[in-house]
Amino acid sequence: MATWENSDFDREAAAIARAFWAGHEQNGAPLSEIATKTARDNGLNPEQIRRLCRQANTKAFEQKHAALKGAEDRTPNFELADPESVIASLHNGVRSAHTKEAAAEYPDLSDEFRPAPRATDPGREKVAALTSVIDESLPARRSPLVALRRAEKTAEALRMERHALNFAWDEALSKIAAQTKFLHWDHDTFEKNAVALHGADVLPELNAVRQRCGLPPLGDGIADAVLHSKLAALQDEWLGVADEFSSSVEGAMRVRVKFAEVVRQQDRLIHEIEQLKKVVRHA
Repeated sequence: MATWENSDFDREAAAIARAFWAGHEQNGAPLSEIATKTARDNGLNPEQIRRLCRQANTKAFEQKHAALKGAEDRTPNFELADPESVIASLHNGVRSAHTKEAAAEYPDLSDEFRPAPRATDPGREKVAALTSVIDESLPARRSPLVALRRAEKTAEALRMERHALNFAWDEALSKIAAQTKFLHWDHDTFEKNAVALHGADVLPELNAVRQRCGLPPLGDGIADAVLHSKLAALQDEWLGVADEFSSSVEGAMRVRVKFAEVVRQQDRLIHEIEQLKKVVRHA
């Protein structure tokens, strides 16, 4: 079994990600296949394989996101490395090979040593058939360990999605902030138009733009409830006109809503994983 330091995982994960993106456009090998080769060559155990796959997924995301700098959509779209499939392909293969070797060393017993076949019992056969029918009608039972691995895989996917949404929100608002450097930019008109179109819900986006411009937040020192009430009243007074900047703000708002939903899913999943770990430990 290989003994790896943090730097080993980081180096090999980065290499896996580079190899994946290098062949991505030419129908190259998926991340799981490249990770399988690395794990096989270095004799990694299942826990090391899971860590390698997690870091390879992160490196692949980061490398593609950096390569998409300046693009309208910087969200990488690719199939994540699946640590469980890598483990299965390596360790099940080892078990299969050992089983074949054992079978070759111990040939079948001659007929005289075989146990006599049991007489068939019609009643028992009917019970077995009925049990099979009942089992098929019931929902499949999933072992706690399998459920835990599935939950951990979902948690990793949510972490990647949260990372991508955070980048998308930041990118949209940074583009707006960059426009303030040009002549004839009227920040007051921009904010009034955003409030007229979206009301108090747009406040996080407006303050994020202000922060990037070195401006104090709206309603600094005012209670949130009072500020929201004032913005709601101003929305009724002002007339909003949809334009390029209001569309960017609206897109950022949608990303924020999705981000909040992902965070809620993560919170629920953390509790589920904790409970499953307890079950697995006591199984």
